[in-house]
Amino acid sequence: MRRKLTEKCEESKRFIGFVIRHFFADDCTYRASALTFTTLLAIVPLMSVGFAILSSFPIFHDLSGSAQDFIFDNFVPSTGKVIQTYLQSFTNQVSKLSPTGVIFLFVAALLVMYTIESAMNTIWRASKSRNSVSAFFLYWAILSLAPIMLGLSLAISSYIFSRPFFTTHPNTQLLNFIPFTCSIIGFTFLYVVVPNCKVRFYHALTGGFVAAILFESAKHGFAFYLSRYNTYQLLYGAFATIPIFFIWIYWVWLITLIGAEIGYALSVHYQRRSGLAVDGFTHALLWLNLLWKAQKSGNQVSFDNLIDATQRPYAVDVGKMLALLTQLELIHTNKKGHFTLRRDIDEMTLYELANLLPYALPQPSIFIADNTSTASHWQKQFAAIDTQLKDVLGCRLQSFLS
Repeated sequence: MRRKLTEKCEESKRFIGFVIRHFFADDCTYRASALTFTTLLAIVPLMSVGFAILSSFPIFHDLSGSAQDFIFDNFVPSTGKVIQTYLQSFTNQVSKLSPTGVIFLFVAALLVMYTIESAMNTIWRASKSRNSVSAFFLYWAILSLAPIMLGLSLAISSYIFSRPFFTTHPNTQLLNFIPFTCSIIGFTFLYVVVPNCKVRFYHALTGGFVAAILFESAKHGFAFYLSRYNTYQLLYGAFATIPIFFIWIYWVWLITLIGAEIGYALSVHYQRRSGLAVDGFTHALLWLNLLWKAQKSGNQVSFDNLIDATQRPYAVDVGKMLALLTQLELIHTNKKGHFTLRRDIDEMTLYELANLLPYALPQPSIFIADNTSTASHWQKQFAAIDTQLKDVLGCRLQSFLS
């Protein structure tokens, strides 16, 4: 029991350390700044598009004000009402803009979506971004569906809480739980839909749940700080609302990126394995061996099968390895996401493979950690190759250069 508890603690430490390392390696603090800047540019057009869509449906016609109140009361601490007043006055001016100004606002709204996708693709290690057409339709779908989903949730909530049971037995805890649920749904939706790669729902939901907890904690902590300390009021006076709102948007994006990193960390559990990391050349050999055996039996190999080719961590990211083997036309991915060999490797030599792969030949000692017959066989073969290489390349460098 104590041993299992110790192993769980060590695994938790590795998980937290992995998330922290990748958070800074992916420049999430810089990306949060970029997202904050684009959000501030696009918040008025986003509100204009969103509430215009909401008002275009008769059933939601009377919910625009309620939607604004819900958002600013539950997702912007303390200064929400002041910011809401400013943004409403800005939004009302949109109808007076020229066509060029409307186009600029539309581009700004798409820009924030592009920046979000770029950040998510970086975190989830997506090999490439969407093409311009599919990206445009995705952004437009999100901008169109988000207000509709918000309107539906408000309409359903209004209907439920107008029932006699809730009017006679008001439940404030249930009412307080609605913003938290909306946060989980919003974060999960963002993590599943935006990255240009397959994201498992459970991983996205876990990241969304943690992000929602951090968001609610930050909201209450931020409100508590502003109520106790008036530093910004002393420095900026009547303009204090603006920098406070800037900082809050920055914190929201930091929390969003942390949730994405947690979801990614869950999807790459193999990177947190303990033990000696498998070098790039052995990594490629393991996968080619697995695909070769599957081909002989008429089977296909899934991504999870490739991951479980060894219980040790990989020194080379699996996404980069898949991209490399695909680029070299050694493997192929079918429509179901399964992998097969693309070329016949029965006649391929180890010399040809070594020239194709950008990795050094492994040392024989690398196979000692794997107590299998395959590892033992490979160890003997690479030990013999290592001896032959020493004989062939045994001349002194000075003699070779001269």
